[in-house]
Amino acid sequence: MLAYFRTLTLTLMLALAAGLTGPSSQDALAAHSFLLPQHLRQRAIAADGRDMERVIAQLESGKPISVGMLGASVGQNAGCISQPGRRCMNYRGVDPVGLVWGKPAVRPFKGFLVRWFELLNATWPHRDHVLLNGARDATPISATLPCMHGFLPPGVDVVFIDVGSMASDMLHSFRQAAIEEVVRQLASLRPRPAVVFVTVALWCTCKPFCRRFGAFATKLPNVERFALHPDHKARRIDPLVEDVCRRYGVSCLSMRAALEDSVQAKAPGFSFEEVAGDCLHPVHGTKGVDYVTDVVVHWTLQARSAFRAKHGSGGRASAEAVSTALANLTASLPEPASEHANKYPNKGRSPKACYLLEGRGSRGTSNGQRLLSVPWHTAHCPAKRFDAARGEQTVTCRQSAEKCAGATARALACSEWDGDEPCPKGLTPGWAPRVWLFCSTALGGAGKESPGVLAIRPGATLFLPLDLPHATATGSTALEARLVHLVSYAGMGVVRVLCLNGCTCDEQRLDAHSVSDTRNVSVFREARFELTGHGHQCLLALRVSHETSSNGHKFKVRQISVSHLKPAGLKGATRGA
Repeated sequence: MLAYFRTLTLTLMLALAAGLTGPSSQDALAAHSFLLPQHLRQRAIAADGRDMERVIAQLESGKPISVGMLGASVGQNAGCISQPGRRCMNYRGVDPVGLVWGKPAVRPFKGFLVRWFELLNATWPHRDHVLLNGARDATPISATLPCMHGFLPPGVDVVFIDVGSMASDMLHSFRQAAIEEVVRQLASLRPRPAVVFVTVALWCTCKPFCRRFGAFATKLPNVERFALHPDHKARRIDPLVEDVCRRYGVSCLSMRAALEDSVQAKAPGFSFEEVAGDCLHPVHGTKGVDYVTDVVVHWTLQARSAFRAKHGSGGRASAEAVSTALANLTASLPEPASEHANKYPNKGRSPKACYLLEGRGSRGTSNGQRLLSVPWHTAHCPAKRFDAARGEQTVTCRQSAEKCAGATARALACSEWDGDEPCPKGLTPGWAPRVWLFCSTALGGAGKESPGVLAIRPGATLFLPLDLPHATATGSTALEARLVHLVSYAGMGVVRVLCLNGCTCDEQRLDAHSVSDTRNVSVFREARFELTGHGHQCLLALRVSHETSSNGHKFKVRQISVSHLKPAGLKGATRGA
């Protein structure tokens, strides 16, 4: 309750500070004190999108805008203002947060998105400006599809996208295509939002292990950092993103383009410790967030200057003219450059259902995210009966999918139905629950936010009753399911997925053990498979197998979506929403 009133107070303070509407006499953006030289700020703008014109027109006309953020850890570190329970709230400059540089070690700190949003609100004050951070730690942008709407504010005007913090994971072919598909999906909205990629760089590798940097960097000053090899695959991310930006007329801000020459030259102010102490995250560098903020502010000022040069200092007529021009611009989109992007359904119109796996009783609207919460159930099921169900492919039940879950569990001779097992703060020796349970944080991860439903023991079975989007009561509907689950390099297990009631599918085997030859990480990835719906609902079952390639059985599921398969012949064409 106290946290709620603190958030409400902050929101009211921002509203009062914003006053009514219209431009401010204080040009806070122009008054911003830059740390990064102008030529480096300009170099960061690898592609300058024309879609920002409508947003500037809106601001100059005294109208509010909505701002969204998609991405992973760098996006979370960018901050948010009023999303209780989200890690991004640590970077709004109100509550103390632990930092690995400077003193005191725990102090309030603002991420670049909060800094930029405050400057924008001071320059164009409006009480209805909205900031919603939908970034999720360790989650590539591909896992955002096709449920992107659940992580952005309604009628979003500007979308910041971080893909650099998941650079190593983005170099799989279908995830490269996801960069393009995210832009296509956003470009299909009306009005079309401005899209800006803020891409950070992986600068180096370090010993001891980089991922433990935050835990001990201040205690071990002898952390060694080694410059990235010129042929390292992480360097391929920026060209991929820039190609998409130019193709679709959106903006790309590249920190590698801005800083690489200075970093390689070891110029003052551009050491690894200053840019990103853990080699990746700007928040771990003494100047990292300052540099990103400078680049975003510079890009905004440049967009405003271009608008004023073309349309004058503002006015509603100019805003309407620009909106009309952009509506014409987005009437059609180029064919996807990637063959993999053609496999995605038409996001503007394809029926879909998107679910988060949260604590029981959740409505799926926590943290500002507008996804449904699946009413999941759990039990411990013997392998023999589960194998028999695989052969049958369906368990006869004429009730709702949720009620059928209980009947199915009884038919499979499962025990410990909906066992109420609490999630501990860390792994305890001997702790091995026989069912799935909801955990809001990572086990053994110092309380890091990582919501999802978790199992660590063979036989633990998860039942997911799903509503099928626009399925017919009779006949069959071709669908695609996308399951977002954790993969890691140690202790991970295998699940088998069956369609048991209301739908059919080939059995799926998902192995969450993944080892990299360059950088071992724990990330969420998307598993996709086709299913056929035979009604309005479908019951999926996930059982942890005794099989393992890592000597462990941990499996964690965060999100699932079901959408219509794209009809043959559309070739990725995108229409407006």
